[in-house]
Amino acid sequence: MIRNTFIKIFVAFSLLFGPSQLFAQEVLRFDDFLQKSIEEVDKVLGERAERRTFKAFPIEDIQIRTETDRLDFNRQEYLLRVRPTSFKLENAQSSFYNILQDQMNYERQALKADFIENAYQDWLAIYFASKKLEIHEQQLILLEDEEKVLQKLSQLPGSSVKDLIDIQKDIFDLKIDIHKKEQFLKKTLTSDKEIDANGMVTVERIKERLNAKEISGVSANLLQETVFDLQLVDAEINMEEADRKRYLDYVQVKYSGPHDDFFREKVAIGVGFQIPFSNSGKLKLEELDIKKKITQNEFQVKMKLEEDQIEKQQQEIELLLEEWEFSKKLYEDIKIQSEGLIQKAIRKEGATPLLMLKNKKDLVKYDLDLLEVEEAIYEEYVNLLILTGKLFEEPFENYLAK
Repeated sequence: MIRNTFIKIFVAFSLLFGPSQLFAQEVLRFDDFLQKSIEEVDKVLGERAERRTFKAFPIEDIQIRTETDRLDFNRQEYLLRVRPTSFKLENAQSSFYNILQDQMNYERQALKADFIENAYQDWLAIYFASKKLEIHEQQLILLEDEEKVLQKLSQLPGSSVKDLIDIQKDIFDLKIDIHKKEQFLKKTLTSDKEIDANGMVTVERIKERLNAKEISGVSANLLQETVFDLQLVDAEINMEEADRKRYLDYVQVKYSGPHDDFFREKVAIGVGFQIPFSNSGKLKLEELDIKKKITQNEFQVKMKLEEDQIEKQQQEIELLLEEWEFSKKLYEDIKIQSEGLIQKAIRKEGATPLLMLKNKKDLVKYDLDLLEVEEAIYEEYVNLLILTGKLFEEPFENYLAK
């Protein structure tokens, strides 16, 4: 009784939800795949370092000197010299320290960018491996059917076994390829989850984004390393100029004996001034100025190279899109024509099993050829996102979503 009741409940749920929902395989989406990669790199890098404030000590240098005259300790002299810093120098040093902190945070983001780039490329490899595996399985079924037909034909008198041997060789090669892709997916996914193919951005949507100039221009992040070099040179120049224009060089206090008579002891106070028009630090400033000009030239050259590379990348994708559209239209025309020819052959009783199998094999081969072009489009699309820096802009966006 209880068993019958359980069966009725199970059947009711089956009719209500359908078998696809009761036994649906868990789906792996790129959002989850990308988020997992980001979490992994965050674990490796740890938490972002807390921003600190640099505060220079007001005294840059302290010297204590002593001197003995005629080895008579009653004639011992002591001198305390203090070299103070300046407000301009403190500000320049603080600015230099802040740039170093920004550079450290940028390097951290650059390491995270490598993980994000790998996540996109790995996902494309998984996605297209699963797509190709589906097509290869269709090809295997057709080849095995053709093998069966050829085995029967080989038993007829005067028949050749060459075609049968060729088919068996094709089946062998295809099974090897299928095995490689299955092992790749098994090791890469490390789970039984099914790839979410429905949420993938379409080729048409990629074309729309290119036409709308959504992915264009050189990202500042890509040239940030050179920007930091320029900022550091400017900060060094500011520190040198602040040090060079420091008018108060030092303050000193000198004490001398005789030590046996307190009222006759002598204390002298001295002050040293620095003349800002001397050659002190001039060579260093000239060196930094030349370094700045070299870095500026490098920045301009890198900017031009990046712009040219992005333009070439866009042209490469446009050519692939044209090839994909042309191939797809041609494939649809060939499919219609082949179906018409097969129907004519059937009506004339001339459509042999081998002819029909060959037609199906050709159509599946066209699917594979079209998929190869599609894969190249996605790869170049991701490369464009990398070149423009869009892939690494925060908050991170899923550019493979519809």
